[in-house]
Amino acid sequence: MTPLAALIRAGWKAHSPLSALKSHVKENYRQRWLLPLALVFMLAVFVTLYFFILQLTAQFHAILKSVGLQRVLPTLVILGAQVTALIFSIYSMLANFYFSRDLEWLIPLPLKPRQVVLAKFAHILLNHYALLLPLAGPVLVQYGILEGFGPIYAVRLAALILLVPLIPLAVSALMVILLMRVVNLGRYKEALVVAGALLLMLLALLPQFLIRDHGGGEGSLSDQQVINLFSGPEGITRRITAAFPPARWATSLLDPANRTRAVIHPLLLAGFSLGAFLLLLPAAEKLFYHGLIGLSESSRRKSTAAGSLRFGSGKRPVRALFLRELRIMNRVPMFLLNGMYSTLFIPVLLLVMTSTGQNESARLLGLLTSTNPAIAVLGVAAVCFLSGVMNGTASSAVSREGHSFWISRMIPVPWRLQVAAKFLHAGAIAVLGTAIAAVMMSVALGLPWWTAPAGAFMALTAAVGCICLALLIDLARPLLDWVSPQRAIKQNMNVFFAMLLDIGLAFLLGVFAARLIRAGLSPISLLLAIEGVLLLFGAASALLLFHLAPRLFNRIHA
Repeated sequence: MTPLAALIRAGWKAHSPLSALKSHVKENYRQRWLLPLALVFMLAVFVTLYFFILQLTAQFHAILKSVGLQRVLPTLVILGAQVTALIFSIYSMLANFYFSRDLEWLIPLPLKPRQVVLAKFAHILLNHYALLLPLAGPVLVQYGILEGFGPIYAVRLAALILLVPLIPLAVSALMVILLMRVVNLGRYKEALVVAGALLLMLLALLPQFLIRDHGGGEGSLSDQQVINLFSGPEGITRRITAAFPPARWATSLLDPANRTRAVIHPLLLAGFSLGAFLLLLPAAEKLFYHGLIGLSESSRRKSTAAGSLRFGSGKRPVRALFLRELRIMNRVPMFLLNGMYSTLFIPVLLLVMTSTGQNESARLLGLLTSTNPAIAVLGVAAVCFLSGVMNGTASSAVSREGHSFWISRMIPVPWRLQVAAKFLHAGAIAVLGTAIAAVMMSVALGLPWWTAPAGAFMALTAAVGCICLALLIDLARPLLDWVSPQRAIKQNMNVFFAMLLDIGLAFLLGVFAARLIRAGLSPISLLLAIEGVLLLFGAASALLLFHLAPRLFNRIHA
């Protein structure tokens, strides 16, 4: 076995989702009876979501097929997969390439820099395949069934899945290696890493602005013209793929109607994937180790300062603990980036996409909400909820402390106050994400002045209960023995379970709202009914959290 193959094999055993689940079971062996319950819950959530997604796919396909544009469906799925891979892999590349503790053992070994980079790139690629298959696979399979494609479609689909993430991941790796080489020239490395990663996220979204070059004027359009914009030959899908040619090339692989295009476009996709991969090799060889120099010393110095507490300064305990939570999150760039990435990504993506046609987006929203204005409020609440809560801040509040958790045990402050500080910290992140999302949606879509505040308030009400339950999950079984910052969040099963709860709550509220709309409730009554349910949910979750917190804290062993 070659050194590269051995590295890939060892890394997959250490960092795969299955290994995270296995280690979670070993660390919580006495509570292994909860695993079947968790699996049943996960299965129920996924089956329900897949049923809903497949139904939505069938309806969307029928609408597109009625106007001869069914090929738009796989294009949108592929485009979403590539954009998501490009943006979110920046975080994974930073965490695995430069902030993983296994580098302390890998660097002294007789390995070339490109071998280390390729092994870590392979880990990220395999994890991305594991994510792409369950998310995009069912939709693309159903598309082939609805179109009546034969068995050859399965071969085409397998080739597509293999090729789709290569270009965005290779580009992301190149950008991260160049970023870290530049960052290491500066003095304040941690701040530069965070700022540079956010800048890379904006650069990854930059092609969206190129859509403007492929459209006509933005004058006042009629309702029918707005509908035609999203369904006709000059629709939004063609304008987006004009800025992302690889998405169009990948779609041609699934289209047997045009044999010439079905051969040439996949060859272009494979050629550009190979080219991006070949560019990565010399960059890794020349720049990778230069980006590593000095990172560990700087991070270690900062973490020591960040872990200190100054209770003698006259601050009240909750305030001092709240500031400590901020320092714990800020001491490692990966912790801060995780919170900021999830908080900023959805609003920025929404702003960029709607900036290419603000008049059309506002008019389309008016058409969708003309029958019930509450739909706009619920839409704003959903986006604000995703931006403010789905970031893993609460569900890793204890895990982020790692081996330093003994400090929390020694602090002469009751457990309830420590939980209150963690709740306030997660709540502050939720308020920040909710406010950013509400403002950007109001600006981008031209919403009425009361819509964004109403949706933001509803999202924050839902966030109270979700934050409490996420803290309970992390208090019950914290992951303190982590070897890399990414493992404390991205490979932490507590974050995964909390996200399942968030998705389940959003789904149930969506079903509840749909039934109330069918029942003919007025917009005000509809919003008040949902807000009442969220208030009860938040109050019950808070009571449960502060009742169980002392008992759960005493069971934790650092």
